Parts: sequence; C-alpha cells; structure tokens
Amino acid sequence: MIYFLSYLGKELYVTCESNAYRFHSDGNLVKVNSVLELESKQEEADTKVFLCSKFVQEMGFTCIRIITVDSDIAILALYYQQQLSVKSLLEYGTGQKTQIFDISSYQPILKNLPASLPGLHALSGCDSTSAFNGIGKIKCLKVLESDERFIDAVSLLGEEVLLSATIIEILEEYVCELYGVRKETDINKARYKLFTNRTKLPEPQKLPPTKDALLLHFKRVNFQTRQWKSALLKETQQHDLTESGWKRATDNTLQIKWTDKDPAPESLLEFVSCSCKKSKCVTMGCRCRKVRLPCSDLCDCLNCENNKDEEESEVSDEISSSDSDDSD
Repeated sequence: MIYFLSYLGKELYVTCESNAYRFHSDGNLVKVNSVLELESKQEEADTKVFLCSKFVQEMGFTCIRIITVDSDIAILALYYQQQLSVKSLLEYGTGQKTQIFDISSYQPILKNLPASLPGLHALSGCDSTSAFNGIGKIKCLKVLESDERFIDAVSLLGEEVLLSATIIEILEEYVCELYGVRKETDINKARYKLFTNRTKLPEPQKLPPTKDALLLHFKRVNFQTRQWKSALLKETQQHDLTESGWKRATDNTLQIKWTDKDPAPESLLEFVSCSCKKSKCVTMGCRCRKVRLPCSDLCDCLNCENNKDEEESEVSDEISSSDSDDSD
C-alpha cells in the first residue's frame, strides 16, 4: 500500500521488449494502457532511452533526467542534445560518486564534436566493438581533433549501411596516426614500420591490426554507430550481420570475424613463441593464441593448455599406433 501511495497522481511508463505501457492511478485502482508511440523494435535499451526522451519532449516537458552508469548512454546524451530541445540532465555513477551533469552546458565546449562522438566511441571500443591495445579514448579524441578530415569521416560513420572507399581511406590514416605513424595512409605499411624500426621485436598485440582485420573492425563500428544514430526511430533497417564484420558459427551463434586472411606469412608465424606463466595460454594475451598457433618447443610457458588441434593430435596418434604395429 505504501508503494501504491507513492505513485498516486503520477504516471509510470515501462517498456518491455517491443511493447510499452503506461501505469496510472485512478482512485484506488491502477490502470494500464499500451503506449503506441513508445512501441519499438529496437533491441538496445541504450537507444530506447532517447526514443523515450523524444516522447517526453512531445508531451510538453522541458527537462528530463537520465539516470545511468553506462558510458554508452552518456555519449549518446551528448549526441542527441543537438536534436532534442528538451533540457537533459545526466545522473551518472553510483553511490557517493554519483554526479549530475547538465548536458546542454557542454555544447559550446564540444563545438562540432558531438556529431562524431557515437562513431568515435564505437571506433575506440565499446560493448560490441574491440579497442586498440594500449590506446585509450583520450588519445583517440586528441588525434581526432588534430585533423578536420578525421572529424568529418568519423561523423559519417553510421550514416549509410556501407562505408565509402573515401571514408575507409581517411579512417585508415587516422588509425596510423593513433599508432604514432604520421602521414601514412596504409595500415600494413605502418605495421611494417613499427615492426622494423625497433631494436627489440614488439609484442604482437602492440602492433596495428592488418588492413583486412581493420576493415572488418570498421564494418562492425559502422553497424553499431548506425544503431545508435537510429535511436529516435521506432524501427531500424535490418541487414545481414555477416556483411558487417561478424560470422555464423556451426551452431548458428553470431561470432566476431577477426580476419579473412592470415595475420602474417606462414613462414613468419612459425617463429612465434610465448612465455606465459599464469594464464596457461588460454587468453588472447598469449602470443601464440593471438595468431591462432599452438604453443611449440620455442615457448617458455608453464602449464600450457594451448595445444595442437584435435586433427593434428589424431594424426600423431595414428603415427604412434602405426609405429607400434610395425614393432610388433
């Protein structure tokens, strides 16, 4: 009864999957109605927040408060402030670390950056896209601001289903800059320079991705950014995710497609080794696993579980069995 009294005279809107409902009190009764304006086929709660913000604005409210601990929503709040006239307050954090930000007050500071924020967030790593090893979001932002072409290209992420060759070329140059290779437009050349310009071999994960792997990353980034930029739409255009940097496993689950090609020539991969001591070589921190190779006699690892695949083991067993038969 106490819970009910706290909502007397108030309205509560709830979304559940593609449906939306309005709860409101009428005397001693709580009535429930469907809200067609909020029905949406969007799968992410992040984007539904801003569809609801648009609905609140259309109802005549001038201020909303968004409560979240999700950085994705914080980024989108900055992006959508340009498209929504309602004032947005963002309550971000937990416990004593919670802070309230007036999103509209950041517009003069950010200037032309808000349009690029969703693309930059996805490009530098989010829940659904990978990050560049050892490169944080602050560095990604600084390099972005260094060239208007970078800002324009990242701002165009998610605008179309397919990326143009021009955008891909500029984004590739941007990633080269992230890794400290300036005035270079070919990521494979940047990768080669970083590999050969050091007296000590660099750790594989510290190198830029190959051109093939980077293109697949761009596709995933573009897809995720397009989902975010469609937040104010009740329905979004659906397309085959296997054309956007993912693949279907044998059990039909969706998996990241890291590359279409080998990360290096086979002759070079044969010399890869690791020295894992605690991970048992089961994480991507293992140099051998990173390039999809089993550990070998060149490795100095402990309690290794990154053994040769079953097929090779079976061949080995057959050879052993054959040797036994011969000896008999």
